[in-house]
Amino acid sequence: MKNVKASSLIITLLLIILSGAAIFAIYRVPESNPLSQEIESVSGLTEDGTEAKADESTKISELAEKIAADEDSLSVEMLTYCGENFGAAVLESVFSAIGDGTYTSDMWHTLTGNTPIVISDMMSGAIKNDKSIHLLDGSDDGNIEIGFVGDINLADSWNLMQHYKTTAGLSECLSPELIKMMNDVNIMFANNEFAFSAGGEAQKGKSYTFRSDPKNVSILRDLGIDIVSTANNHIYDYGSEAFNDTFDTLDKAGIAHVGAGKSLDEASAASYFIVNGRKIAFVAAGETYPQYRTPAAKKDKEGILPVETKTEAVAAVKAAAAKSDYVIMYAHWGYENLSWYSDEQVDLARAFIDAGADFVVGSHPHVLQGMEFYKDKLIAYSLGNFWFNTKTMNTGLLKLTIDKGGNITPVFHPCLQSGGVTTLLTDGKEKEKVFYFVESHSRNWGIDIKDDGIITKAK
Repeated sequence: MKNVKASSLIITLLLIILSGAAIFAIYRVPESNPLSQEIESVSGLTEDGTEAKADESTKISELAEKIAADEDSLSVEMLTYCGENFGAAVLESVFSAIGDGTYTSDMWHTLTGNTPIVISDMMSGAIKNDKSIHLLDGSDDGNIEIGFVGDINLADSWNLMQHYKTTAGLSECLSPELIKMMNDVNIMFANNEFAFSAGGEAQKGKSYTFRSDPKNVSILRDLGIDIVSTANNHIYDYGSEAFNDTFDTLDKAGIAHVGAGKSLDEASAASYFIVNGRKIAFVAAGETYPQYRTPAAKKDKEGILPVETKTEAVAAVKAAAAKSDYVIMYAHWGYENLSWYSDEQVDLARAFIDAGADFVVGSHPHVLQGMEFYKDKLIAYSLGNFWFNTKTMNTGLLKLTIDKGGNITPVFHPCLQSGGVTTLLTDGKEKEKVFYFVESHSRNWGIDIKDDGIITKAK
């Protein structure tokens, strides 16, 4: 009885093995798939009856060579790295898309969660070693939110900080909803309209000079601010010592800064943030007219990146665009206390977009100015004072949302600064007044702000 069972078992095993061999022998990539002419199945049987794995390394190398030959923007090195870290299936999908004409660079993010530029930074080690690149946690929904506000002034002798010192803290100076919104976005940007230092001497003949105790940098952190512009007309109010102290203070606090430095190269350098597999660059420049007593950075001279000469700032945008997926350009420009933006601002903003900027935002006029779209890219000419003094004026927080598909949606959240307190407006009528002001100061009424703050082209 035992011999009969053993014989039956042997016969059964032979049938299973033979059936399996037949299946493996006839397996091919479907003819409708462009990969069918390039990739053959290498599956088969080994002596012990187990399925051999494909030579992954060989497959990756072959695919990398073929894709690079068809798509000049992709290098063999990057493709090989991608295959080794994300799998050959990713390269197969890319090669298939190239074959049927559906390939776009966006598909890398869909397949790997990272854009080609981010993958290249991973491969080179730049993400770990380049101090200008900041890797942040992303949102669960895959969106990226970037917040922008205008001028902030924490100068110790200024009326705003005098008011702050009489309160119980930040929650009595900005509405809790606003503070939460600033902390909830992935990246929060502001204009640092003063120097952080306990040293230096005020420039003689200058009407307003702003300097803040370095310990006040904690206020920026409490506001959720991740990056500031130092390209403005007050960063040099207390000379070289305070100018450089500002960078040290921000660096120690973990706050990125752009637009100024010890040389033109430093002032031109972008700061990069990688969130949800996308890389966003920030560049900043400001006016350096003689009356501001703020030097323009030169090859071997400290100062800010000049905006009015255009050439240096445009070059900085181009350089950032070559290394990122999105470029944000901040400009400190325009005429103070004038809500109409100038022809010069328009010319500069459009030049920045032509150079590769995806969004241009400004301040310096201390008031809200209009907005416009150019080549489907938004320009917000001035966000005005955000938390700057005790005057009563409209302001706001502008938020960009980059969705999973890489599309940008701008939303404006109107606020009111009054008596040293900045409040997020929630009343529909009050919000509409601010929306109308911005729309009416946009040339040809070129924008429309919806009830929810979404900014679109006017129809």
